[in-house]
Amino acid sequence: MTYTKREDFKSTFPLRRSKKMKNKKMPFSLIGALLSIAFNFLLFKLADTYHWSFNTQLIIFPIFMPLALFGFMYGVAYWQQRSDKKKL
Repeated sequence: MTYTKREDFKSTFPLRRSKKMKNKKMPFSLIGALLSIAFNFLLFKLADTYHWSFNTQLIIFPIFMPLALFGFMYGVAYWQQRSDKKKL
């Protein structure tokens, strides 16, 4: 099976981003990244203070760290965009 036209290739692999979504970016924020680092630091301090077992840390850290990272980064960028829209 050979493809000679680009349209044939596109119809075979439809999982490409549309033209509308091509220039869209996820609104991440550097302030949100710094907030997530602070949150993760406090989470480590909390684990150290209350002497969480290794199994507890093994469950909690992989769940909360990515959630904090993306949650804070996306949340701060969302509120910044929202406040910019209100100013206009």
